[in-house]
Amino acid sequence: MNASETGRRPMLLGGAHWREHALPLGGALLVGAILRLLWLGDTSFLGDQAELLALGRSAADFHTIIITGIPSSICTLNPPASAWLYAPFALVGGPLGAALFTALANIVAIALLYGLAARYFDRVAACMAALLYATASGPVHFSRFIWQQNLLAPVVLGFVWVIALTVVERRRGWLGWSVLLWGIATELHPTAAPLLGLI
Repeated sequence: MNASETGRRPMLLGGAHWREHALPLGGALLVGAILRLLWLGDTSFLGDQAELLALGRSAADFHTIIITGIPSSICTLNPPASAWLYAPFALVGGPLGAALFTALANIVAIALLYGLAARYFDRVAACMAALLYATASGPVHFSRFIWQQNLLAPVVLGFVWVIALTVVERRRGWLGWSVLLWGIATELHPTAAPLLGLI
Protein backbone atom coordinates (compact mmCIF):
# COMPACT_ATOMS: atom_id res chain seq x y z
CA MET A 1 0.00 0.00 0.00
CA ASN A 2 1.47 3.33 -1.03
CA ALA A 3 1.11 6.83 0.34
CA SER A 4 -1.61 7.86 -2.11
CA GLU A 5 -3.78 4.90 -1.05
CA THR A 6 -3.44 5.65 2.65
CA GLY A 7 -3.51 9.43 2.37
CA ARG A 8 -0.38 9.63 4.47
CA ARG A 9 3.24 10.37 3.73
CA PRO A 10 5.55 7.35 3.40
CA MET A 11 7.26 6.46 6.64
CA LEU A 12 11.02 6.13 6.91
CA LEU A 13 11.09 2.46 5.94
CA GLY A 14 7.89 1.93 4.03
CA GLY A 15 5.53 1.98 7.01
CA ALA A 16 6.73 -1.31 8.54
CA HIS A 17 8.16 -1.42 12.03
CA TRP A 18 11.93 -0.99 11.92
CA ARG A 19 12.47 -4.51 13.31
CA GLU A 20 10.94 -5.97 10.16
CA HIS A 21 13.77 -4.38 8.18
CA ALA A 22 16.59 -5.43 10.48
CA LEU A 23 17.22 -8.82 8.86
CA PRO A 24 17.09 -7.87 5.15
CA LEU A 25 18.95 -4.60 5.65
CA GLY A 26 21.48 -6.18 7.98
CA GLY A 27 22.02 -9.06 5.56
CA ALA A 28 22.59 -6.74 2.61
CA LEU A 29 24.98 -4.59 4.63
CA LEU A 30 26.88 -7.64 5.88
CA VAL A 31 27.31 -9.09 2.39
CA GLY A 32 28.23 -5.71 0.96
CA ALA A 33 30.73 -5.05 3.74
CA ILE A 34 32.42 -8.43 3.33
CA LEU A 35 32.82 -7.97 -0.42
CA ARG A 36 34.11 -4.40 -0.06
CA LEU A 37 36.38 -4.83 2.95
CA LEU A 38 37.85 -8.29 2.48
CA TRP A 39 41.46 -8.08 1.31
CA LEU A 40 41.21 -4.30 1.13
CA GLY A 41 44.99 -4.17 1.55
CA ASP A 42 45.30 -5.49 -2.01
CA THR A 43 43.58 -2.40 -3.44
CA SER A 44 44.97 -0.63 -6.52
CA PHE A 45 47.26 2.33 -5.88
CA LEU A 46 48.38 3.94 -9.13
CA GLY A 47 48.93 7.46 -10.48
CA ASP A 48 45.52 9.00 -9.74
CA GLN A 49 45.45 7.57 -6.23
CA ALA A 50 48.94 8.83 -5.46
CA GLU A 51 48.17 12.29 -6.84
CA LEU A 52 45.00 12.63 -4.75
CA LEU A 53 46.88 11.94 -1.54
CA ALA A 54 49.87 14.02 -2.65
CA LEU A 55 47.59 17.06 -3.00
CA GLY A 56 46.56 16.73 0.62
CA ARG A 57 50.13 16.25 1.77
CA SER A 58 51.34 19.28 -0.18
CA ALA A 59 48.53 21.44 1.19
CA ALA A 60 49.48 20.45 4.74
CA ASP A 61 53.22 20.91 4.20
CA PHE A 62 52.93 24.33 2.55
CA HIS A 63 49.85 25.57 4.49
CA THR A 64 47.84 26.14 1.32
CA ILE A 65 44.22 25.60 0.29
CA ILE A 66 43.44 23.03 -2.38
CA ILE A 67 41.61 24.82 -5.20
CA THR A 68 41.77 22.16 -7.94
CA GLY A 69 41.73 18.41 -8.10
CA ILE A 70 43.99 16.10 -10.05
CA PRO A 71 44.22 16.26 -13.89
CA SER A 72 41.47 14.45 -15.76
CA SER A 73 41.83 12.12 -18.72
CA ILE A 74 41.14 15.06 -21.09
CA CYS A 75 43.93 17.10 -19.50
CA THR A 76 41.72 19.50 -17.57
CA LEU A 77 41.85 19.92 -13.80
CA ASN A 78 39.12 18.26 -11.79
CA PRO A 79 37.25 20.23 -9.11
CA PRO A 80 38.74 19.99 -5.61
CA ALA A 81 35.96 18.17 -3.71
CA SER A 82 37.59 14.76 -3.92
CA ALA A 83 40.97 16.18 -2.88
CA TRP A 84 39.31 17.76 0.17
CA LEU A 85 37.64 14.49 1.12
CA TYR A 86 40.81 12.44 0.76
CA ALA A 87 43.20 15.07 2.19
CA PRO A 88 43.01 13.89 5.84
CA PHE A 89 44.30 10.47 4.79
CA ALA A 90 47.48 12.05 3.44
CA LEU A 91 48.31 12.76 7.09
CA VAL A 92 46.55 9.94 8.97
CA GLY A 93 45.68 6.50 7.67
CA GLY A 94 47.48 6.68 4.35
CA PRO A 95 46.32 4.77 1.26
CA LEU A 96 44.66 2.03 3.28
CA GLY A 97 42.70 4.56 5.34
CA ALA A 98 41.55 6.33 2.16
CA ALA A 99 40.52 3.02 0.59
CA LEU A 100 38.63 2.12 3.77
CA PHE A 101 36.84 5.49 3.63
CA THR A 102 35.81 4.77 0.02
CA ALA A 103 34.54 1.32 0.95
CA LEU A 104 32.57 2.61 3.95
CA ALA A 105 30.99 5.39 1.86
CA ASN A 106 29.74 2.76 -0.55
CA ILE A 107 28.44 0.56 2.26
CA VAL A 108 26.41 3.60 3.35
CA ALA A 109 25.09 3.70 -0.23
CA ILE A 110 23.64 0.20 0.26
CA ALA A 111 21.72 1.43 3.30
CA LEU A 112 20.51 4.52 1.44
CA LEU A 113 19.29 2.41 -1.48
CA TYR A 114 17.47 0.04 0.86
CA GLY A 115 15.83 2.93 2.70
CA LEU A 116 14.78 4.64 -0.51
CA ALA A 117 13.22 1.49 -1.97
CA ALA A 118 11.52 0.56 1.31
CA ARG A 119 10.10 4.06 1.71
CA TYR A 120 8.54 4.28 -1.74
CA PHE A 121 7.99 0.61 -2.68
CA ASP A 122 8.11 -2.24 -0.16
CA ARG A 123 10.42 -4.44 1.87
CA VAL A 124 10.84 -7.05 -0.87
CA ALA A 125 11.85 -4.44 -3.45
CA ALA A 126 14.23 -2.87 -0.95
CA CYS A 127 15.84 -6.22 -0.12
CA MET A 128 16.30 -7.15 -3.78
CA ALA A 129 17.68 -3.73 -4.72
CA ALA A 130 20.11 -3.66 -1.80
CA LEU A 131 21.33 -7.23 -2.38
CA LEU A 132 21.80 -6.64 -6.11
CA TYR A 133 23.80 -3.50 -5.44
CA ALA A 134 25.74 -5.12 -2.60
CA THR A 135 26.87 -8.05 -4.77
CA ALA A 136 27.16 -6.55 -8.28
CA SER A 137 30.74 -6.83 -9.52
CA GLY A 138 31.01 -3.24 -10.78
CA PRO A 139 29.97 -1.47 -7.58
CA VAL A 140 32.08 -3.87 -5.52
CA HIS A 141 35.16 -3.26 -7.67
CA PHE A 142 34.88 0.53 -7.64
CA SER A 143 34.20 0.58 -3.91
CA ARG A 144 37.61 -0.86 -3.14
CA PHE A 145 40.06 1.81 -4.26
CA ILE A 146 40.67 5.55 -4.10
CA TRP A 147 39.13 7.54 -6.95
CA GLN A 148 36.90 10.59 -6.93
CA GLN A 149 33.98 9.08 -8.83
CA ASN A 150 33.99 6.09 -6.48
CA LEU A 151 32.39 8.40 -3.90
CA LEU A 152 29.44 9.27 -6.15
CA ALA A 153 27.01 6.53 -5.08
CA PRO A 154 26.04 7.79 -1.61
CA VAL A 155 25.89 11.40 -2.82
CA VAL A 156 23.67 10.57 -5.81
CA LEU A 157 21.39 8.37 -3.70
CA GLY A 158 21.08 11.19 -1.16
CA PHE A 159 20.22 13.52 -4.03
CA VAL A 160 17.52 11.15 -5.32
CA TRP A 161 16.08 10.82 -1.83
CA VAL A 162 15.86 14.61 -1.45
CA ILE A 163 14.19 14.91 -4.87
CA ALA A 164 11.68 12.24 -3.85
CA LEU A 165 10.88 14.12 -0.64
CA THR A 166 10.22 17.22 -2.72
CA VAL A 167 8.28 15.68 -5.63
CA VAL A 168 6.55 12.62 -4.16
CA GLU A 169 5.85 13.89 -0.65
CA ARG A 170 5.53 17.59 -1.57
CA ARG A 171 7.79 18.62 1.28
CA ARG A 172 9.12 22.14 1.31
CA GLY A 173 12.58 23.35 2.15
CA TRP A 174 14.52 20.59 0.42
CA LEU A 175 15.43 22.43 -2.80
CA GLY A 176 18.60 23.85 -1.28
CA TRP A 177 19.73 20.39 -0.19
CA SER A 178 19.17 19.00 -3.68
CA VAL A 179 21.28 21.81 -5.18
CA LEU A 180 24.00 21.19 -2.59
CA LEU A 181 24.11 17.44 -3.25
CA TRP A 182 24.04 18.04 -7.01
CA GLY A 183 26.98 20.41 -6.63
CA ILE A 184 28.96 17.86 -4.60
CA ALA A 185 28.20 15.10 -7.11
CA THR A 186 29.25 17.30 -10.03
CA GLU A 187 32.42 18.25 -8.17
CA LEU A 188 33.22 14.56 -7.78
CA HIS A 189 32.67 13.91 -11.48
CA PRO A 190 31.11 16.02 -14.26
CA THR A 191 28.99 13.08 -15.47
CA ALA A 192 26.65 13.95 -12.58
CA ALA A 193 25.88 17.38 -14.11
CA PRO A 194 22.78 16.21 -16.06
CA LEU A 195 21.11 15.42 -12.72
CA LEU A 196 20.38 19.15 -12.62
CA GLY A 197 17.39 18.38 -14.83
CA LEU A 198 15.69 16.65 -11.88
CA ILE A 199 15.74 19.74 -9.68
